Amino acid sequence: MFPIAWAVVKIENKDIWSWFLKNLMADLEITDGGGWTFMSDQQKGLIPALAELMPHAEHRMCVRHIYANWSRNFKGERLQKQFWQIAKSTNMADFRLAKQGLLQLTKDGFDALFHTEAKHWC
Repeated sequence: MFPIAWAVVKIENKDIWSWFLKNLMADLEITDGGGWTFMSDQQKGLIPALAELMPHAEHRMCVRHIYANWSRNFKGERLQKQFWQIAKSTNMADFRLAKQGLLQLTKDGFDALFHTEAKHWC
């Protein structure tokens, strides 16, 4: 994983991210994003800009940032442990079991966490 470019901007939105990605694409000779994976912390506008400009690129979201956002509304040691049990699952059976454990603790927390598919976590 390499941070290869950055910009200082006034706001983060789809237009700004599109500008940034177009420059990155030109510099790195990226066409449709095939073979590239972008990791982010869920910046505003990045996901739709990536989908539009690089439809074949993979996008992953940092699980630490997902937890930081989710835990603002769902607090407590039990929920924290359950979240990380889900995130650290190494096979589908353990993942499903850990998800079920979270659902038993809080349906709202479960729904909030899985509005983004876990396949996008990293």
